[in-house]
Amino acid sequence: DLEKILSFSVAEASRITGVPLSMLGVKDAVAYNSSIEASRAFHRTTVRPLMHRIERELTKKLGLQVSYDVGEIALGSGAERAETLSKLTMSGILSLNEARASLGYSPAGADGDVLRVPLNQAPVNQPREAA
Repeated sequence: DLEKILSFSVAEASRITGVPLSMLGVKDAVAYNSSIEASRAFHRTTVRPLMHRIERELTKKLGLQVSYDVGEIALGSGAERAETLSKLTMSGILSLNEARASLGYSPAGADGDVLRVPLNQAPVNQPREAA
């Protein structure tokens, strides 16, 4: 009975606060992918709005522009992060050097700052030749 009471309390705390069960240590509650999506939703709907409120207050009280870097959280980690950076680089949204910088790596050289277009991976400033 104690286990049911504690389980109910954790589930209720999760429901009331919006914190996913997986973040409260209930590993059997959801599958891994659902857990990741729940964590993202928690970050998007709870953490970010709170961070924005704190940023506004600190900016107002300190007289300086204050902002949090949420790139680490937004990009994920491991293979997910590698895939995201690869897609952003291959689609011309990020340069190779920007992707490397987000991982803490040194620049790849002068060509690393050139944006590339999809499919043929040619530099954006060089138009494709007609076939």
